[in-house]
Amino acid sequence: MRLGRIVLLAAGLAAAASGQNTRALEDYIQREMREHQLPAVSISLVEGEQIIWSKGFGFADPEKKIPATADTVHRIGSVSKLFTDLAVMQMVERGELELDAPVQRYIPEFRPKNPFGRPITLRHLMSHRAGLVREPPVGHYFDAKTPSLAETVLSLNETELIYEPGTQTKYSNAGIAVVGYVVERVAKEPFARYLKRAVITPIGLRDSAFEPEPALVSRLAKAEMWARHRPPFPAPTFELGMAPAGSMYSTVNDLGRFLIALFQPKSLVQPATLEQMWTPQFAPAGQKTGFGIGFAIGSFEGRRRIGHGGAIYGFATELAGLPDEKLGVAVVATKDATNDSTRRIANEALRILLAAQKPQPAPERWSNLIGEYGWDFNILYVYEKAGKLTTLIEWFFEYPLEELGPNRFRYPKGGLYDSEPVTFTPEGVRVGGVLFPKRPAPAQPGATFRITPKRPVDELRLEVAGLQPPVEKGQFRQPELVELTRLDPGIKLDIRYASANNFLGAALYTQARAFLQRPAAEALVRAHQWLKSKGYGLMVFDGYRPWSVTKMFWEATPEPLRIFVANPDQGSRHNRGCAVDLTLYDLKTGRPVEMPGGYDEMSERSYPEYPGGTSLQRWHRDLLRQAMEDQGFTVYEYEWWHFDYRDWRQYPILNVPFEKL
Repeated sequence: MRLGRIVLLAAGLAAAASGQNTRALEDYIQREMREHQLPAVSISLVEGEQIIWSKGFGFADPEKKIPATADTVHRIGSVSKLFTDLAVMQMVERGELELDAPVQRYIPEFRPKNPFGRPITLRHLMSHRAGLVREPPVGHYFDAKTPSLAETVLSLNETELIYEPGTQTKYSNAGIAVVGYVVERVAKEPFARYLKRAVITPIGLRDSAFEPEPALVSRLAKAEMWARHRPPFPAPTFELGMAPAGSMYSTVNDLGRFLIALFQPKSLVQPATLEQMWTPQFAPAGQKTGFGIGFAIGSFEGRRRIGHGGAIYGFATELAGLPDEKLGVAVVATKDATNDSTRRIANEALRILLAAQKPQPAPERWSNLIGEYGWDFNILYVYEKAGKLTTLIEWFFEYPLEELGPNRFRYPKGGLYDSEPVTFTPEGVRVGGVLFPKRPAPAQPGATFRITPKRPVDELRLEVAGLQPPVEKGQFRQPELVELTRLDPGIKLDIRYASANNFLGAALYTQARAFLQRPAAEALVRAHQWLKSKGYGLMVFDGYRPWSVTKMFWEATPEPLRIFVANPDQGSRHNRGCAVDLTLYDLKTGRPVEMPGGYDEMSERSYPEYPGGTSLQRWHRDLLRQAMEDQGFTVYEYEWWHFDYRDWRQYPILNVPFEKL
């Protein structure tokens, strides 16, 4: 029944590209830029076959005040490696290369000192398992003379392997230079030209190349270097001899198109080939993280995460995708050594994109396990998240559980409760040696929350009959209360206070009607129309509320629960016709959806940011919030269903019964 905070959640494709979520992401980016003094950031978000949002922040040229955009050209550093490795895999599919053949088959003169005897293969090189030094003797990251790719690769003959091939991960720019030279030799074409023809152009990248094309260099952002002991200075711009490892030019829009190609079968390579690239190489069976073929493979909120970071003089890049969900993000910043910032921005964007996707219902077998356990001073929350039963313990520590059998789980390895058993019993849940008793729910799902009124409702009804609302000073708009269903008959009504189906168990209204001031009512209709495109509509529990009813609520409610009712001395925003209580209903069934808590439930489950319940319940709650906040409403911090319209201060407290409207 009052105000709330903004959350970074979305509701489908359109919401992911506009509205509260992207405004919050923009705020996040700008905060990173302020805190880390980033001259510019560019970002693109991908869902399926579309770039759904892209934008630049700051200045591509700070001196000339040229704004950064999503089409600003950047150097993307090691993200270049993915393009090189994909070119190899295309050749493997055509039978021109073998991943596990000695690389000397393609470059006979490549002979680094190898005391181990085991030959180096392309698979070793692309998964950083070749044991090579990080940088070649010439053409390296610090070599401004820009030797040829051949000179760079053959300079490795002066070096000795650090590890036996295949035994340990050792990141190597030199290794990917060798990979690129293999491509050049087999294609019988300069590497940069071949990559343009075979990989870059076929997937529609318009502003990308492995060589400094004049049209790209003219639009290259001005990047800066960071040093611990001196002011920032302009980044050098020389080309690297090991171009396949890090010399690509691109834009975040082109990197978005690259992600789209990865998500589309056969755009670049066959699906089975991509799966091979997204599988950790030389790893124990079952290991799901590490280096695949080119791609870094990790986990993000229970999903497979693929991608790569990039760093080259003055530029920091993060390319990340969730291939199973077909979601991705590309971020570039124009300051050296700021990959932590680009990674944080990318992860925040992925959270928003994940929130946009409707979750599957939680398994029915978990329904009796989900809930709250423990004591007021330390509650253990058990809920479903990303398809896993999850706990929030000691208020801060969230851990997904590994299911072992009926009512038997285990904490993941690492963390506070490393591998400890979790067992559910009728009494509660035992974590290791501690029993957390089950806390009774204030109301069962679908049931109406009830209190024992401090005073009988009939007595209060007589008492308030002759009372008047508090007198206010100031200038107010002329009230214009309109009936919601007259504006849009698709808005459903479930006016709880016109029946006994409410927290007091008594009817407070004589008519089941809902009114709002016209600007608020019209905004509500817009929210309803937007939700219809998502398969949902609005169901209203209450709108305008006469002041006398607010007075009855206050007098009937015990003091510990009064955060859920308005003080009549200040009047309620319902009394001003600028607050509405509502939920979503499914257009197909006409039935209200499940939320983490019930309407008028006076418990933590009503809080808009309550972590419990299921992913689908929280998604419904956040979809409603997104729709309402985009139209100028704010959620009350203790009630997911209560929204106040932004103009509420401009209207007086009213006490007009429905019969006179």
